[in-house]
Amino acid sequence: MPSEYRLKRRVQFYETDMAGIVHFSWYFRYMEEAEHAMWREAGISLVGDSGIGWPRVEAAFEYHRPLRFEDEFEVHLRIVGKDARTIWYESVISRGDTRIATGRI
Repeated sequence: MPSEYRLKRRVQFYETDMAGIVHFSWYFRYMEEAEHAMWREAGISLVGDSGIGWPRVEAAFEYHRPLRFEDEFEVHLRIVGKDARTIWYESVISRGDTRIATGRI
């Protein structure tokens, strides 16, 4: 089972507001996109007949710098804990060496 994953991406126009800055809600989508890609790479689908559910009980982000239209960035997702019923993730979204946002689910 993987314990971390890195997803490289570029900001799309529809993810931004009128000032060209990424809307805060997209950061949660970026983190979830990395989560799905991580499990897909491990051969696990988040939908289907697996009997596994993926409800969210907590989600948070801290924003340090803005992302803007056409910025290239990376989502680094790590599993930081798990038990029989729960997996905890932390995520760092960065542009080069610049930390953009940190989150957890």
